[in-house]
Amino acid sequence: MIQYARREGKTSSGATGMQELKHEVWDPIHGFIHYTDDERDLINSPEFQRLRHIHQLGMSHFLFPSANHTRFEHSLGVMHLATELFDAVTEESRIPDVTQPLLSDGGLGDRNYWRAVVRLAALCHDVGHPPFSHAPEELLPKGKKHEHLTKEIVLGELSALLASMGQKPKPEDVAFVALGAKLFPEKQPEPWEELLCSIVTGDVFGADRIDYLLRDSYHVGVPNGTFDYKRLIETIRVLPSPPEGEGDEPSKITLGVDQGGLHAAEALLVSRYFMYSQVYFHPLRRVYDVHLRDFMVEEGFQFSDAKTLLTVTDDDVVSCWLSAARSNAGDAKSTYARRIAERQHFKLVDRGDPRTKHDPRTDRQKVYEALVGKYGQDMVRQAHVPAKTEELGFSVLREREGDVASAHSLSQLVENMPTATVDYVYVHPDVYDEATEWLGADRETIVGTREEEREDG
Repeated sequence: MIQYARREGKTSSGATGMQELKHEVWDPIHGFIHYTDDERDLINSPEFQRLRHIHQLGMSHFLFPSANHTRFEHSLGVMHLATELFDAVTEESRIPDVTQPLLSDGGLGDRNYWRAVVRLAALCHDVGHPPFSHAPEELLPKGKKHEHLTKEIVLGELSALLASMGQKPKPEDVAFVALGAKLFPEKQPEPWEELLCSIVTGDVFGADRIDYLLRDSYHVGVPNGTFDYKRLIETIRVLPSPPEGEGDEPSKITLGVDQGGLHAAEALLVSRYFMYSQVYFHPLRRVYDVHLRDFMVEEGFQFSDAKTLLTVTDDDVVSCWLSAARSNAGDAKSTYARRIAERQHFKLVDRGDPRTKHDPRTDRQKVYEALVGKYGQDMVRQAHVPAKTEELGFSVLREREGDVASAHSLSQLVENMPTATVDYVYVHPDVYDEATEWLGADRETIVGTREEEREDG
């Protein structure tokens, strides 16, 4: 439960030129989270308050009943962690000699300004999420993801509020740090600016990732996402990017760890794998995502721009599906709604095997098409999420040598870390037994025999 209080006279890290942290909120993951008057104004804005009504884990509460936490408290947690990371990496002791040649641009500049930007960016990084987070992203305009709508909101609806704050943060800086260089192809960022992006949403050590693993694990009720993040932050360093080959001269700075923090970093990657494979990609959670999308398409939900998105929350979608489920109509919308409201979900009949050398997606597509041909489109569904392709390598400062090595060269665990993926086919419960028996008997005919499988013995 989140509790609010007010306190006076405390400044962040004792720094001058910074607003007092007059307010605090109790969080079950991080304890007290403190924030300023300006940050309170952002938190109280309609755009941020909407996150109270966006489930952090989409439809996962249909499988894990306690997973009812929201993007609201997650964003507060990301601000808290991003601040800890910022304070850590901007200490002179966290920038070893091997990194100094890459900082000829003059460094960070106004530390208080960028600290304020990082905190605001962390708060704003998820304001563009559609209802139920990732589940209905396919309803966004082609080529857009929630990050694009976040950018629209920060540079649009929130721009005047940001520009009025004491540190005069530029909305462009807040959006860039919140979302990263991919959303700003026209920008040529300085090395420190890219590092600040990594602090918020970096693939390995970003505050977003650390918080959602810890928070989701806590609310789901499993230990899979826990790791020693305090030790990780204690050993974070500003390092040259990982060397790609012999004689490679790194040109960028990045977040890495000293060698004493390697085990904590390994634990983060293991936690990430288990949470994806056992929670985020659980077959039952994914089929409810499919049913949710079916319903929202039939109901006519669309998010063509940020202004439209900001008018819709989970509550609006739930109200619609409950109304449709209670009706006596036999149309598609009511049918899709009852699959959710009455737990008439489709059942998993086939799943990909990531151990095969060929692309299991090809096999699942053949299975899906065969089942559609036998039972009809309305009786079959599929869910596919490709394996995560982020580069999970990172730099490690070797203690004795004083140089930087890639984590892949120092850790067999990092080198061989598996990736989680979704490749599921589902059928209507009425045909599940028959479909299972049919696939078991005719799989070789449906999928075909592959040369590489015969060679493997």
